[in-house]
Amino acid sequence: MVAEANQSRRTKRAPLVRAKTVVAASPPAHNVLNIDNKIEQAMDLVKTHLMFAVREEVDGLRGKIFDLENHVRRLEAENSILKRTIPNDTLKQLHLKL
Repeated sequence: MVAEANQSRRTKRAPLVRAKTVVAASPPAHNVLNIDNKIEQAMDLVKTHLMFAVREEVDGLRGKIFDLENHVRRLEAENSILKRTIPNDTLKQLHLKL
């Protein structure tokens, strides 16, 4: 009875099938060169795009730095004028609060 159960289990399993390996012929050398050239062109395009984007970003940041430096100079000039025009005791109070 045990042998029959084992036999019925064996027959219910799917048969093992060996996978056949398919060996593709190597592509002709000119196809490999074409693919390499296309990859190189794509990489050059990506590099050019990234360089353009970085230059654009750097130019924008230079403009912001220039504007901020001008703003700092105006604020320093304004601060200098305010320090000269306010009474000394008020200036001392400001320093104590800081």
